[in-house]
Amino acid sequence: MTATTSRGSPIGAKPTNEATYFLTGTAYKIEGGVYVRKYVASFVGLAPIGDPRLVVAVMIDEPTGGAHYGGDVAGPVFSQIMGGSLRTLGIPPDDPLQVADAAARKGRL
Repeated sequence: MTATTSRGSPIGAKPTNEATYFLTGTAYKIEGGVYVRKYVASFVGLAPIGDPRLVVAVMIDEPTGGAHYGGDVAGPVFSQIMGGSLRTLGIPPDDPLQVADAAARKGRL
């Protein structure tokens, strides 16, 4: 999945003003050979799209607080890590033309 967001993203799962490839996941855990109502939530993404430099993978084992979906639980953690890393490394945000070009070359990234 590809998304571009700006400040105020509704789920806060992507870095501010960054275009990001990402995939979320939610899985039941197995205990004693049986699926139980415990979860593993994940969020994996790379950025920037025009010239990918970073990959961040976040996995939350048995999230608490009611939410358990990857985008809801691991997404905000991804956002903080990726956004901070891009700023620390001085990697500028993609411009819209880079994002469009990368989308056109989707299979070659």
